[in-house]
Amino acid sequence: MFLIAGILLLSIIYLLAAQALHDGGSGQSFRVSGSNIDITSETCPS
Repeated sequence: MFLIAGILLLSIIYLLAAQALHDGGSGQSFRVSGSNIDITSETCPS
């Protein structure tokens, strides 16, 4: 019984991780071009 519960739990975690990786990569890409890179944000100005 313990083995079946472990296999079930690992399967659920695997499926959730695979879905998160698939959804996380869609539409969120960036490109760096040139040699001068300036990274700033509202919480950490340059």
